Amino acid sequence: MSIIIPGSFPARRLRRSRTHSFSRRLVAENQLTVNDLILP
Repeated sequence: MSIIIPGSFPARRLRRSRTHSFSRRLVAENQLTVNDLILP
């Protein structure tokens, strides 16, 4: 059973803005590779 707290994040993730590839690339998280790391 879930508890609904008013004012919290929506229960559903809204994905309408990510239907086009341009929008997906715009909001995509950064991709980190080994070449991006710096040795201490």
